[in-house]
Amino acid sequence: MNKRASRSKPVFLDPTIDWAFKRIFGSLESHDILVGFLNDLLYAGKPVIQRLTIKDPYLPARLKDLKETAVDVRAVLDNGTEKLIEMQLFPTSGFTQRLNYNASKVMAGQLKRGGNYLNVRPVTVIAITNFVILPHRQEWFSHFSQMERTSGEHYPNGGIDIIFVELPKATEEHLPLSHPMREWLSFLISSKNWRSVPKGMRNPHVRQALAMARLDNLSHKESELMSRRQLYQWDQINMRTYALEEGRAEGEVRGKADLILRLLTKRLGELPKTIHSQVGHLDYLQLEKLGDEVLDFPTIKSVRERLKALTAKA
Repeated sequence: MNKRASRSKPVFLDPTIDWAFKRIFGSLESHDILVGFLNDLLYAGKPVIQRLTIKDPYLPARLKDLKETAVDVRAVLDNGTEKLIEMQLFPTSGFTQRLNYNASKVMAGQLKRGGNYLNVRPVTVIAITNFVILPHRQEWFSHFSQMERTSGEHYPNGGIDIIFVELPKATEEHLPLSHPMREWLSFLISSKNWRSVPKGMRNPHVRQALAMARLDNLSHKESELMSRRQLYQWDQINMRTYALEEGRAEGEVRGKADLILRLLTKRLGELPKTIHSQVGHLDYLQLEKLGDEVLDFPTIKSVRERLKALTAKA
């Protein structure tokens, strides 16, 4: 009986969880993994990218709270172009607008005061989504870039490109065995259920990613953080189901407020009625911000202070 139970235990992190994705692809040890992934995704497996620098890398020593684990993986290539990679588990309002904003902010940040515009390099955002964002397209890979509408000519010197990788569309029948992304997509979609590295796994960079994803390589603090993120995201799934059943926008807002109050109660105990009231009066965007921080509050006083700050900005 114990042997059966042990076999059922997961071996690998779920790479679709934002923090796990950052650990696998954005750590100091992830250089070769990220190079391999980008070459397979963008250049059909050709070694176009040789070197890159991971900016704001994942560091276990910085795991003070969830805000230290930025969900984006950001890399600068040798030619100065930048790649932003984001794992998005749930659809959120303004998601595509946020991608444009983040890309523009990164591009603007390249130019120091009084700098030369010739130093501004193209930015590519790669959004890996665990939901369908372009229902009118069957393809799992979509690449949008700046170009002249009549001729299709690309904008001089590049600009902002946005790429979508929609995991629900990435079924095996869409990819031949020789496709360089086949093993990557299997890793992203299925590795959380694997008990060992599949025998047919030939891509060395995917095998490296699996080594980074092993649960027995996590520290105690990392394991605790991972459990918290999983619980939060499961509650998010339940909240979204509730919102869909309600069939109206206020159902999602109410569901998000209820979720936040449940999580705060689990963490801090019974909450004062004033906090229930304040959370219940927040709008969707305010709830989004509070939800991202809900596991970080050490005391009820800190919750009060954050609610005061949120409502003061409204």
